[in-house]
Amino acid sequence: MSDAIPTTDCDVLIIGGGLAACMAALEASKRNMDVVLVDKGRLGRSGSSPTSGGVPQAAFAHADPRDSKDMHFRDTIVGGDFIPNQKIVRAIVDEVTDRVIELEEMGLHFKKTPDGKQFYQEKRLGSSYARSCPPVGGSVGMLGYLRKEVFNREVQVRQWTMVTKLLRRNGRVTGAFGINVQKGTYEAFRARAVVLAAGSAIAIQKYTSANFLTTGDAYVAAFDIGAPLANLEFLEFTLIPAPGGEAISMAGLSPFTSKGGRFFNALNERFLEKYDPERLEGTTRAILVGATYKEMLEGRGPVYLDPSYIPDEKWDDEIQFEYTPKLGKAGVNARSDRFEWVPALHTFLGGLDINERCEVAGVEGLYASGESATGTHGSNRLSGNAIASAFALGARSGKYAAIYGADAEMGEVDPGELSAEVARIESFKRDDGLDPAELHEEIKDIAWESTGVVRNERGLTAGVERFREIRNDKVPRLKADDLRGLIKSLECSNLSWVGEMVAACALERKESRGQHTRDDYPERDDKNCLNWIAVEKDGDRVKPVVKPIPFEEEDLKP
Repeated sequence: MSDAIPTTDCDVLIIGGGLAACMAALEASKRNMDVVLVDKGRLGRSGSSPTSGGVPQAAFAHADPRDSKDMHFRDTIVGGDFIPNQKIVRAIVDEVTDRVIELEEMGLHFKKTPDGKQFYQEKRLGSSYARSCPPVGGSVGMLGYLRKEVFNREVQVRQWTMVTKLLRRNGRVTGAFGINVQKGTYEAFRARAVVLAAGSAIAIQKYTSANFLTTGDAYVAAFDIGAPLANLEFLEFTLIPAPGGEAISMAGLSPFTSKGGRFFNALNERFLEKYDPERLEGTTRAILVGATYKEMLEGRGPVYLDPSYIPDEKWDDEIQFEYTPKLGKAGVNARSDRFEWVPALHTFLGGLDINERCEVAGVEGLYASGESATGTHGSNRLSGNAIASAFALGARSGKYAAIYGADAEMGEVDPGELSAEVARIESFKRDDGLDPAELHEEIKDIAWESTGVVRNERGLTAGVERFREIRNDKVPRLKADDLRGLIKSLECSNLSWVGEMVAACALERKESRGQHTRDDYPERDDKNCLNWIAVEKDGDRVKPVVKPIPFEEEDLKP
């Protein structure tokens, strides 16, 4: 190892700082592992988790005795258009209730029924029954508690550190390399096992629901050492408030729709009566976003939500805490005023290809959970399932990484590999060249045009070509005359890779399914397209690969 680069050894290295990463850290620390957590931002305030709402689905079934873990499983598979990995979904629905109970016993409080004896549960987008459990204090309160608990468990935490490269030797991940985004200093990490829970690449789109924008760091780092990703064509768009046309990034819309809020178009029509007359605002997120986009495209926008239909007994702390302050700053009374909503990127439903033990395909010792992994949602996500997945798979990734790490040797790191990564980063340091902030805007424009709410072959083909051009021609010419520019240059490099991956997957999927809509293939095609679209690294290119879904005999099928 180079003396110039400080190196930290640990049993389990966790990369990320949101809900899944915290759950992984807590679970690994239970097993007497030496755990290091590396977060690009401030632990508990970075990634999508703080603006997620923090409400897990968990089938306790006391709100409606017809509900069950089997029904939660069925809702997830059918709602995801049969694309989810059913072993992964089974693990989540079987364990998430235990995780909710465990967290409450540790001190995290959830809203209770009036008698205080049971978890209060609501029915949310895509679910058959009420099974969502709002935490007290919303997602910010939840993450604040988990942050405190991670420090209490004596996990070593490196905040403000961007991991730019995973290290691999003899087919096994051996550690990681990162740069401090506030100081510009480098640090290497050697580990027996590594967990990726660093989110997705929300910053690729123009309109987003999250405040802290992930930039594909985990995706590209894993892709670079041979890990495949899958289902990246399924970008989940939601609706976010945009009073007066100014979009406000915040948690999803379920707190309004689940309590009785109603959507209207500019003609004062409750337009969901045309698209899903039975479920109306209780429809799936994909249908709601698609309907909104169509209303706007056909000149019946803007689209408004009217919260005045929410009965007083359902107007609770969740809306007050997550929405009211931001809407109030925009001059909106969240209790009574109609206000505009627009489509925005909410989350990625694809990610690293994992199994039910959260092991990443193709790389020994590497695990993933949260938005960094795929397998839970398929083509469309039930409201609350992202949190359920982060609870269950976050804990599982920490558990199985610790089990692996208990028997594994400390990873070896090649000094030459570190020197090469330093040279790559330092190559951006110049006074002349392209402005990374301007290139980021170009990347977002291309992504919105080619991989937005509605796609087609012409736009996707152009997207693949333009992202490849940016990656090969423009990224090498970026200039970084200060640290902020250097980090932005690294992020643009990652986003150009992710943009090409998303466009390539969407181009290969010649149908419309869930959150993937193509106007040149408007129907779902189970005969030819019931599969996963994966991407693998082929030299310096993104290679799409069609993979069969791992159905078993007893699994649900169309």
